[in-house]
Amino acid sequence: MPCLVRHITAEETAAVIEAARRRLPAMRTVETMRALVTMIDHTSLSVTDSDESVRDFTRSMLEACRPAGVMPASVCVSPIFVESVGVELGDEPVAICSVAGGFPTGQTFPEVKMLECAMAMENGADELDIVADLGALGEGRYDEASSEIRLIKEEAGDDVVLKTIIETGSQEDLDDIYTAAIVALEGGTDFVKSSTGKNCGGVTPEAAAALCMAVADYNAHCGTRAGVKVAGGVSSADDALLYAAIAETVFGENVTPDMFRIGSSSLLGAVLKEIGVNPEI
Repeated sequence: MPCLVRHITAEETAAVIEAARRRLPAMRTVETMRALVTMIDHTSLSVTDSDESVRDFTRSMLEACRPAGVMPASVCVSPIFVESVGVELGDEPVAICSVAGGFPTGQTFPEVKMLECAMAMENGADELDIVADLGALGEGRYDEASSEIRLIKEEAGDDVVLKTIIETGSQEDLDDIYTAAIVALEGGTDFVKSSTGKNCGGVTPEAAAALCMAVADYNAHCGTRAGVKVAGGVSSADDALLYAAIAETVFGENVTPDMFRIGSSSLLGAVLKEIGVNPEI
């Protein structure tokens, strides 16, 4: 069993969300919007992506962000495009994030997952987003699910940020979200991510609250500083503010990119408009 087990009620998550909504008026500032930009994993994961389109995607991001003087946390792409992103970024302080390990299902051989992660890192990936073994989680084979994450984290090392997706939409209830997050954290992941955005719907405020509770409890129990990444359907500045407010409500402090991320293909443009930039991205 995971080291922490907890029953989370709908009333608890509702209280967190309500408290987060009360924070929103004070958060709607240019300063907060600029901070939100730095927490975005600007993402392109289309089946029609190409070397040229990913290069254009990266260049457009740079052209949009330079006038604002603020950059997203990362550009997130498929493994085959990691090197192309690196060429376009040059010396810009933006991480290269690669989905890997059989994304978006994770349903492949462990050896293939390891090799894909290794190849992404060899090509320059600073961060990896993988999918947990959801089948093992669903059947209660927690050690198996955790061990696979641990192997990838050991391969990645401390210099590469590992984010593990638990597909909150595939979990039956809030307790299962909590348990899946704890299992991923026991495997050594640096972030627990809500969703791929490809399989089971995106994140919801209730799922985000449960996810943040699990990470906060684990950090307090183990003395770690793991983070949360929300993804799937987060496209407006209002959405982003609410999820950041949920994280701040649970963590009890202002969130930063090392503890909170938002994965989205369209959010960056929406937030830049809020700070007075009208980007064509």
